[in-house]
Amino acid sequence: MSRADERLPEVTEAPLPAEEARGRLVRSASVITLLTLASRLTGYARDKTIAAFFGASAASDVFYTAFRIPNLLRQLVAEGALPGVFIPSYAERRKNGSVEDARLFAARILSALTLLVSAITVLGILFAPAIVRLLAKGFASTPGKIPLTIYLTRLMFPYLCFISVAALLQAILNAHGRFAISAMSPILLNLAIIFGAVVLAPRFREPTVALAVGVLVGGILQMAVQVPAARSLSAIGSWNVRFSDPDVRAVFFLLVPRLFGFGIYAITIALSTRFASVFGDGAVSYLTFGNRVIELVRGGFVISVSTAILPLLARQALEDDRAPFKDTLRFGLRLVAFVTIPWAVGLAVLRETVIAALFQGGRFGPAATAATAQALSYYAIGLFFISSSTLLVFAHYARKDTRTPVFCAAADLAVFISVSIALRPWGVASVAFATSCGAIANFALLLGFLRHREGRLGLKELAATLARVLAASAAMALIAGRGAAWLLATYPPRSTGERLLFLAAATLVGMLVYLGAAILLRASEPREFVRLLVARRGPRP
Repeated sequence: MSRADERLPEVTEAPLPAEEARGRLVRSASVITLLTLASRLTGYARDKTIAAFFGASAASDVFYTAFRIPNLLRQLVAEGALPGVFIPSYAERRKNGSVEDARLFAARILSALTLLVSAITVLGILFAPAIVRLLAKGFASTPGKIPLTIYLTRLMFPYLCFISVAALLQAILNAHGRFAISAMSPILLNLAIIFGAVVLAPRFREPTVALAVGVLVGGILQMAVQVPAARSLSAIGSWNVRFSDPDVRAVFFLLVPRLFGFGIYAITIALSTRFASVFGDGAVSYLTFGNRVIELVRGGFVISVSTAILPLLARQALEDDRAPFKDTLRFGLRLVAFVTIPWAVGLAVLRETVIAALFQGGRFGPAATAATAQALSYYAIGLFFISSSTLLVFAHYARKDTRTPVFCAAADLAVFISVSIALRPWGVASVAFATSCGAIANFALLLGFLRHREGRLGLKELAATLARVLAASAAMALIAGRGAAWLLATYPPRSTGERLLFLAAATLVGMLVYLGAAILLRASEPREFVRLLVARRGPRP
């Protein structure tokens, strides 16, 4: 056996026992969560920097709209379709084929992906004017806003090439149980954008161009930092374009339905931006900053669980015994419910305090805080459903079913459009509330279809968890929420430091009340999580 083969052992071990599989999931998710939390904190620092220097203004609207276009494609590649279809196929080759087969498969997918996203980048640059006018028709009322958005869109589109390669490298590393490097790589993007805002912006006639430069540099760094880890595994070969390879065609065939699903998602985002753009300057930024807070939770924990769970589900989906697959999915949903529901309640109760502590200052004033807080409260309604849908989509992908999520996404879009139009007098809040309503519909359909195809999923256990979590969250809102309201009225914080200190104290008290109530209600999740976290580690898969 060659030295490379020793680095990349074939996966022929027996399926993991449920207890050990849960333990690995918890430990992997914990590592990813810690690193992702660091990434989200630097992401907050990035948004705080942009808010301080640009406020919720026409300039910030332009940057966020221009970045949203290549970032939409990044979400397709990095957080959805590519890992979802690549990891199950790669796991199957590691199990049933040779080491060289797996390496060749990865090299050919990487080569084909590079050519594909390069072509998309060229088309995006050419058609940027049409894309921007479709996304942000309301910008035309402000002179110069549309041309600047087009310029920044063209400047940032190559980011898609770098982040797509980084996403495939991440999928390969995750399939080998290596999560740390990929989880920390977004920190580099955030630091690059902060550098652009603080150091480069004063040197540009149009300061937002410096932010775009930071995005490009960050994308390059995210790709480059993962290359040594992938090479150390000898997991990818040299450039190898072979579109005639049936394995490559199979992966891209599975990708096609997801592309339709992405098209639906892109329409949702485009309509969200378009609906918001007619509500005046700052409206897009209100939604962006409100959604950023939701992403601190969803990205800090839920994406971590999803990233850790997909390789495990992909291996379990290959087995005849469906019990481990269902057990892993149900356990993941219970963890998501236990974490996201109290956070959603807390964010809704302390919405203005949260936004003021995180963003108020500089050109981001009290009016922007109030508008963003309103959007946050409506986004919070859908936090559990959006988060759980991520796991359910990955469960469908693990079964090599990429069509069902497309249908569910279409239903999400239909609900979003209907609610947005019906509640347009609400202003910006209508877009946030419509997003949550669409997420609820998406979750219900994804779960229903999975139960129809897999049989009983043990949803009574999940329902019991939801009941205890809701009761504990209500206790938290009643006790910690009233205490926070009294403290705010008696000793109102006057500076950013005081607001952050108050928010940290309120969060700590709320967590203690919630955990205490959950334990009194005999919730098993806290004890189970700690037990699995400290359990003896088995060998890396």
